[in-house]
Amino acid sequence: MGMLFRNFLASKALRERRRVGRSYRRLRRDQQLDKLSRLLVELYTTPLPRPSQHVDGAPDVENIELAVRQYLLFRFSNVKINSKILSCLPDRKLNTCLPPDWFPILEGNGFAVNRVGCRVKWLGYLLVLIFYGIFVAAREVYYAISFREFVAEKLDQSVMFVGYRKNSLPDNQYIVSENNQKTIISWYAKWDGRPPEISQAVSQARGNSSLYRNGFRYKPMPFDGVPLPFLSALNLLIWTIIHGASATFSLMRGKWWSAFMLHEVVLVKKIELTSHQCLPKQYLFDHSACSYKPLWAYTAEKRGAECIVYFYSTNSAGFFDKNNMRFHFPAFYIMNWSRYLVWSEEHRDFMADIHRNNQIPSFPYFQNVGPIPFEDSGLMLGAVSEPAIAIFDVSPVRDALYWPLGANVEYYVPSVVNRFLEDVYDAANALGITVLHKRKRDHKRFHHPKYERQCASMRQRIGWHEVEASISAFRVIDMVDIVISLPFTSTALIGVAQGKPSIYYDPTGGINTADRAAFGVPIVTNKADLQSWMEETLLDLSCEKTYEISTT
Repeated sequence: MGMLFRNFLASKALRERRRVGRSYRRLRRDQQLDKLSRLLVELYTTPLPRPSQHVDGAPDVENIELAVRQYLLFRFSNVKINSKILSCLPDRKLNTCLPPDWFPILEGNGFAVNRVGCRVKWLGYLLVLIFYGIFVAAREVYYAISFREFVAEKLDQSVMFVGYRKNSLPDNQYIVSENNQKTIISWYAKWDGRPPEISQAVSQARGNSSLYRNGFRYKPMPFDGVPLPFLSALNLLIWTIIHGASATFSLMRGKWWSAFMLHEVVLVKKIELTSHQCLPKQYLFDHSACSYKPLWAYTAEKRGAECIVYFYSTNSAGFFDKNNMRFHFPAFYIMNWSRYLVWSEEHRDFMADIHRNNQIPSFPYFQNVGPIPFEDSGLMLGAVSEPAIAIFDVSPVRDALYWPLGANVEYYVPSVVNRFLEDVYDAANALGITVLHKRKRDHKRFHHPKYERQCASMRQRIGWHEVEASISAFRVIDMVDIVISLPFTSTALIGVAQGKPSIYYDPTGGINTADRAAFGVPIVTNKADLQSWMEETLLDLSCEKTYEISTT
């Protein structure tokens, strides 16, 4: 029976993937790939109707509607929305879990909606979220009992990296020295902008309690935050049950905000019950989750903590399409944090212009801190023959994963990326340059088969070396003479910051060489110019080395 049910689900998923593929190809044929991007921008930027809507227990924030909209779009990612829409094109009605507030926008963009079906599923989803909120509070009681050693953990002189992945730090058997690590933790330990009173970093990333320079330490935690004392956790559970009942009553009257945000409000109450000595001085969030500023972050700020967003990458701008339209990383349209750590003056100006166009009243502080490393496995790199070049691409994913992304320009696809690899190798091989190729992630099961076959072919060629994807790009660039990146990967800016000749190479020739998304890094758009640039750069490097030898 179980096997039959699994086969049924697999068959249903396969049929839906085929529908998504057919719809995507139809949009491409009709030159309407921007249709999904335009819809998402409208969903992100259109305020929710708020007749008597409110969120019970929410902190006093400047715009609670924006917070609810942010969380709505955080829960319903662009991939989820696009996948559902594509599976219904061209003539099926959309029948999925969606808020009724979105029905007019969807229908206004030409998408049919099964209003009754969507409302029923939305109601069921909200009831599940109410129970989830109670579960979150009950989990705090469990934490208070099972992690008693962390209950009184003093974090008032700490920075917490929220959502930092558990496998982001080097394995103890490889690198633990802060001089070798290239992670956000080691960067923060050396950062001259770190408040002097902060002497410790905490996160969920596995690792030993490493000692960095100047007495700065790292300590792993089982989860973000400190468990409440048992009585406080019990108080939180009782409070949540009462507010869950109130949210259910409001839902019966057509007011869904409290039900939708209940589990977020539970975290607000937890921050309120946390003692000052257990509250970190700073919270750092990476930009991939910056679309939603958690409600608890407002409360933490009012209690004296600072919440900051840092960029571990700058490749979020998108490409201009045939209509001269560029669609940014979706979060950029609604983010409202007070401080961002950016990589360069050009990056700062670019982000500031986006924020001005968002019409969000408060203007944030963009602080230029240079390139920021993120993860590093700590694996050692072998010796490399000189001269050497590091190349960085964006690995194309399988079609079934790419279609729901809703990209208005097909750029990170096998035909483009494979040509990038071929052109750079041909130019480097002609000059006798060793090539180090590093992927961003080692997710080969998600990569497009055509790309994987291309990489397998490249590994057989003389002078081509594939670097372990989990090694930090900062350490790879340290070892080479030249850096070439596919637009607009952030490794190009790392190369510039480390004093290495660095360019973007666009094998299609379609990107404007003055595109602001390059943040000042030169863009080369044809193979002949690529080889000429490499020859000139190699000659300049040879002259520099000759001069250094003659002056020693």
